Amino acid sequence: MTAREQELIAREMLARPELLGSRLRERRWGDVAALVAYVERGVPKDLAMTDPALFKTLHDQITHFYLRGGGALSLAALNRMAVRAEPPHRVLQSRRGIGLTPEEAKRP
Repeated sequence: MTAREQELIAREMLARPELLGSRLRERRWGDVAALVAYVERGVPKDLAMTDPALFKTLHDQITHFYLRGGGALSLAALNRMAVRAEPPHRVLQSRRGIGLTPEEAKRP
């Protein structure tokens, strides 16, 4: 995953906080790690001069991330889990639209 893809995933998850819970349930550790890494780096300071509205929005979203308990997530642990996840985790959809892990899908 490129740095730009990681940034886009992180910004999407900051804008839609409910995605964090679903990505954790789906064991998409790489996406969650991208979010935590982005939050730890913080909003680029030069963005304050070039796009103050976006800077404020991202800063507020990161603040809400921490207020919801996001600081408890460990980037090192997430990276270890992402490396161990082989093949890359995909969520399968049942006929009812409920997300299933590949292991759950194999069960009768």
